[in-house]
Amino acid sequence: MSPYSISIISGLRQSTRRAVGLLTDSTDASIDAATQFTALEPKHDRTVRSRMDYWIDFGHKDEWFHGWPQSLAYKECFVFKWDEKKVHRRLYGFLCHPLRRSPAFQLCVLCYHDIKSRADTDFAILDRINGLRTAAGVVNELRRLFSN
Repeated sequence: MSPYSISIISGLRQSTRRAVGLLTDSTDASIDAATQFTALEPKHDRTVRSRMDYWIDFGHKDEWFHGWPQSLAYKECFVFKWDEKKVHRRLYGFLCHPLRRSPAFQLCVLCYHDIKSRADTDFAILDRINGLRTAAGVVNELRRLFSN
């Protein structure tokens, strides 16, 4: 049995083209995006959810979220951003297309929370995301979740 589980975030804008999910791992507490997301205070929950809705609607705003499309190694990585009490907080994950019958559908699977304390990207986080993105258990969980 796989330790991985992916759940689609409820309460976000409904779309046939995009969605946001949360990855959990019953054996690794460092995969903490789900824990951190569900613990957000109401004000920050609204902020993060509105930014996710904007992304779902194909909005573009690098101050709120972005990927690394210019980088071959990290082009599937993605981040949602917000500030809380002058602290730069981030939810990192990856983008994928889990529906074979609808290949245009894009899912953002969030994996890690981080507090950003420097201007440049911490590529160690992106490397861990790439490892998860291609892990057999995560791939199988995506197939299971989107099999119908």
